[in-house]
Amino acid sequence: MKTFRILGLMLLGMLMVHCGKEDAVAPIADFQFSVDGIEVVFVGVATNASSYSWDFGDGNTSDEQNPTHVYDKPGDYEVTFTAAGDGGADSQTKTITTLPTTEYLLTGGVAASSGKTWLLDFAHSGKDGIGQVKNSLTIDLPLDQDDRLLEWVGLFQGYKDSYTFYHDGKYKVDNADFHGGTLVSMIYANVSGLFNLTPFTEGGDVLGISSQPDLVPLMDLVYSPKQDAVWSINEDDFTVDAINVNDGSAFTETFKGKKQLVLNEYFGFKEYSIVVIIKEITETHLHVAIALHGSQDDPSKPTNLVHLTFYAK
Repeated sequence: MKTFRILGLMLLGMLMVHCGKEDAVAPIADFQFSVDGIEVVFVGVATNASSYSWDFGDGNTSDEQNPTHVYDKPGDYEVTFTAAGDGGADSQTKTITTLPTTEYLLTGGVAASSGKTWLLDFAHSGKDGIGQVKNSLTIDLPLDQDDRLLEWVGLFQGYKDSYTFYHDGKYKVDNADFHGGTLVSMIYANVSGLFNLTPFTEGGDVLGISSQPDLVPLMDLVYSPKQDAVWSINEDDFTVDAINVNDGSAFTETFKGKKQLVLNEYFGFKEYSIVVIIKEITETHLHVAIALHGSQDDPSKPTNLVHLTFYAK
């Protein structure tokens, strides 16, 4: 009798173990994602799972269920999400495509430890010229195919300056290739008190003067750029207090849907105020509109936007 009781208990234990294994249901894994440039938000969807793992396809991983991952560069990546539980594990793999952001195109991204360097392009782009301070960014005086704006006015040295942007928000202006000369607006040069100059006369800090001051009021002056220059991108609407170039009246222009390159040092040329609008940017070219001040009566307000193209070195 005692033997039967022991056998019964053993059979009951085996039955309970067998039932326990049947009760452990296998996980089912899936995931969704949202791409914003090179940043991707992942949402892991799983049933019967107690742990999660991700392989982002670039050598990085995560054990969060809903991680956010920033890729070093744009491209296609095979992403695998795995959900595990008592019933085993299940994986789902999908291909995602990340896109270059303005910041990535400007700097080369995290992987570009030396930054990305831009120089003013002397080649014809079909997108350069001079216009008014308008949200439309219309060019009223386009450059013809044979025109090189700075060469046209005798300031070819402006093509030598380089601008290196880094992912961490810093940038460097290098004007050493032409004896430390920097393009400066004539208005700013005369009212800032920073330069040793006699108006419209070479000598002292003056290395060169525009031959067309009414259209391109720039000078080449000796100047040492800041060593701690920083940049950021503003995608919100912004306003610019300006002067109507035709009648001299003051007005405020609102720029909508534009990307503003916010700087604390010059880009292209040094001016009373720094207003740089990114019109278009690719891996190789940067098209911008830069505010130019041309009013002696109110030098603090720009009168024009100069449309220029820079190329990646």
